[in-house]
Amino acid sequence: MHNGFDFNLFKNSKLNKLYRSIPKKVLTHECVILHPHRPEPSKGLDITINVVERLVDQGFKDLITLVPLWIETDNNKDLQTYYLSMRKIIHDKGLDEYFYFHPWLDRNLMPEYFSAGSVMFSFGSYVETFGNAVYEAIGCGTPVVVANRGPHRTTLPGQFADKVEPHDIQNIVSKVICILKEHRHFSNKQLSEYKNQFSIQRMVDDYTDKILHAEVASPMKYIPEAISSDTVLTLAPWIITVDGALINEFNVEEKFNQSFTEMVTAIEGGMTVNKVLARLQPLSMEIIQSYIRNGWIVPHNSR
Repeated sequence: MHNGFDFNLFKNSKLNKLYRSIPKKVLTHECVILHPHRPEPSKGLDITINVVERLVDQGFKDLITLVPLWIETDNNKDLQTYYLSMRKIIHDKGLDEYFYFHPWLDRNLMPEYFSAGSVMFSFGSYVETFGNAVYEAIGCGTPVVVANRGPHRTTLPGQFADKVEPHDIQNIVSKVICILKEHRHFSNKQLSEYKNQFSIQRMVDDYTDKILHAEVASPMKYIPEAISSDTVLTLAPWIITVDGALINEFNVEEKFNQSFTEMVTAIEGGMTVNKVLARLQPLSMEIIQSYIRNGWIVPHNSR
């Protein structure tokens, strides 16, 4: 079941209390870019910096990028080191005036925060369980540009977000420029459709229905899959193809050997072990089992 959101809270909101945390003069820039994410390398702040650099080069000078400082930053050396490294990159690129680091905000301020944005970025390679910030920003009418990964790829309808490959800076910049030039925001019709699809009431109703109509089943017992010649092999759903290259959504740095790449091409929607071995000699059962242990291939046996 998809998450649902409280759109009585997450809606386009007039700026008021937000000024206590972020000065009004910061929020009056023509272009306000939001990067509301935790301080982790996998959250894509380095990509945001590169995109902002290109935007400035292309004439978007009245621009500010908002980046929150994690709650525990003052007491955490690792977080301080991370932020210093990001600030150094920003400084070395001559972008200090285009970034504003602000305190971590209370949830009740987030509708104003999202409403203040011209566009929100979410370029992280880390696969969130859902990634609520993107959905909450859309509820406030703010356009989003997101990495085409995890639930953004499988759950977020394309008409509500510009989906991009995180490494394709040129394409990202092109999409962001279109959003900024058009002063794009969601129409009431679009928001009505979106809110119906992701309403908190729908989520509550779905959970209620499942709980009230659940049938008590026998205790589950783990039965290891025995790999035989008749076992059907399929590609794990988190192994995706992007521009002809294989990517593990849970480990984007992972490299795949030629043998595995050939196997992916061969099995397509699924193929038995004996057919894989016959087609891809000298592939062995041991290699296939290593791919399964790596989480690249999923075995299926008839029950």
